[in-house]
Amino acid sequence: MTIKSIDKIIKTLIFLAAFLLPLIMSPRNFDAFDLIKATTLYTLSALLLFFYFLKIFLSGKIKYYKSNFHLPLFVFFTVALISLIFSATPFASIYGEYGRYETIQTIFGYILLFFFAHQYLRDEKDQEKLLILIFVAYFFIILYGIAQGFRWDFLPDFMQRPELRSRSTLGNAVFFGGYLATTLPLLLNGIFFKENIFFKNLNFKFKIPHYLIISILVPAGIVASFFAESRGAWLGMAAGFLFLLAFRLKELRFNYNKLILLLVIGLMLSFTLLYFSSHGDVSSKIDYLSGRAKSMFILSGGSGATRIEIWKGCMKMIKDKPLTGFGLDHML
Repeated sequence: MTIKSIDKIIKTLIFLAAFLLPLIMSPRNFDAFDLIKATTLYTLSALLLFFYFLKIFLSGKIKYYKSNFHLPLFVFFTVALISLIFSATPFASIYGEYGRYETIQTIFGYILLFFFAHQYLRDEKDQEKLLILIFVAYFFIILYGIAQGFRWDFLPDFMQRPELRSRSTLGNAVFFGGYLATTLPLLLNGIFFKENIFFKNLNFKFKIPHYLIISILVPAGIVASFFAESRGAWLGMAAGFLFLLAFRLKELRFNYNKLILLLVIGLMLSFTLLYFSSHGDVSSKIDYLSGRAKSMFILSGGSGATRIEIWKGCMKMIKDKPLTGFGLDHML
C-alpha cells in the first residue's frame, strides 16, 4: 500500500463522514437514529486513526499543519476527560444514555474529524467536494423533513412521534432545526459573497447556475424549519445570517437579480408548501407559527420556564463541583 493510496482512503473516509453522519438512519432498529449515527462515527474514527498511523509507520515521518482551533479543542477534550474520571456514573459517561450517546468517544470522534479534515483537505477542490457532499445530504434531509410536514413518513407507526413535528433523519425536531441553522448560512454564502468556492473548480456536465440551485435549497430549508417548529433553530438561523453578514461585509457582492430570484422562489415555495400542508388554511398555519415564535420571549410559562429551571439546576451543579463536574451525558 502506497502513501498516496492511504491519503486517498483518509480523504474518502472524511467525505463519507460528512455525507453519512447527518443522513444515516436505520428503521430496522428501535433506536433508529442515534445509535446508528454513533456507531458510524466510532467506526469511521477508528479507521481514520488506523490509516493515519499506518501512514506514519510506512513513511517514517509526521506531517502536521497548525490551526488556531487545535489548542482550544485539546483543552475542551481534556476537560471532558477530567469530567469522565470524576463522573457520578462512569458507565453512562463512557457508553452514553439511551438515545443520546454524548460520551467521551463521541467528543473524541468529532475532534478527530475536524483534525483530519484540516490536515488532509488542504486543496480547494477537496474542500469543494466536501461542501457539495454536505449539500447533497442536506437536499435529502430537507426533502424528508418536508415530507414529514405533509405527514408522509416511511417509519413504522410505533416509531413516529405524536407531536407531528418534522425531525427528518436527525431523529429529533430540535436536532433537525439545529442542523438547518448550521447549513443554511453556508448555502447563503454561495450567492452573495465574492470569495466562495461553490462549483468553481469541479467540472460538471450540467450548466445550471449554482446560485439558481442555492436559491431553491435555501427557501426549502427555511420551510423545513417551519415544519420542525424549533424556535431555537429560527434564532440560530437569524444569528448565522447576521454573523455571516458582519464578518464578510466587505466581500458582499450585492446582486439585485439574485436577491429578487431568491425572494420570488422563497415566497412561492413557502406559500405552496404551507398551503398544501395545511390543506388550504394558510392563515391558521401562519398564526400558529407566529404565536410559537412570540412564545420564545415568554419566560413565565411553557418550555421557556422549564429551561430556566434547568439552568438553575446547572448553576447548582457548577457550585457543587466547579472543576470536575458530574460527568458526561449527565445533564438530564
